[in-house]
Amino acid sequence: MDVTCAPVPSKYNDVPFAYIPPSQWQKQIKDFRLKIGCSEEKINQTEQISELFICNERCIQAGIGYVPSLIMLLSFSIAFIKNCLI
Repeated sequence: MDVTCAPVPSKYNDVPFAYIPPSQWQKQIKDFRLKIGCSEEKINQTEQISELFICNERCIQAGIGYVPSLIMLLSFSIAFIKNCLI
């Protein structure tokens, strides 16, 4: 599963979760690729694109989840205390 953090249109900012079905998402990608002049091969590959899930709740930059970010924060805090305060 490929996961990417990216800006979303403002109409999705106020919802914690949104879903665009494959048929609608494929059409939007195909229209965009036609407008920017992609090759026929790339335009035809839009049929292989799956749905789009938009998640705004607990979205962490770089795809790092909630628990791993807490572990990193705890590690940095311990390292700071150990190296700078003691």
